[in-house]
Amino acid sequence: MFEFAKRFRNTVRICPFDNSMIIGGFGNITKGEMDIYNLDGSTQKDKYPEIGNTKSPCATKINWSACGRYILTCVLHERLKVDNNFQIFRANGTRVLPKA
Repeated sequence: MFEFAKRFRNTVRICPFDNSMIIGGFGNITKGEMDIYNLDGSTQKDKYPEIGNTKSPCATKINWSACGRYILTCVLHERLKVDNNFQIFRANGTRVLPKA
């Protein structure tokens, strides 16, 4: 048995190309916070270590890139009529685009 961090989350995305997973809270839950975990389970003490976290407020779509090294989040017109945008993060949670 393993319990990921006790936080409010409503989205899980497992990377089909790597051993990583995103657990995030989107919508009205925590305003887009994402935790990224390594699913290798290489150490017994920390069975699935958290490798990063980041935030993408108002995101409506969250997907892994085809190489498994990047995460794309975007705010689309279907949910929010203004401030539509996209963000790209590395698998450790650091933002690549747009530059901060």
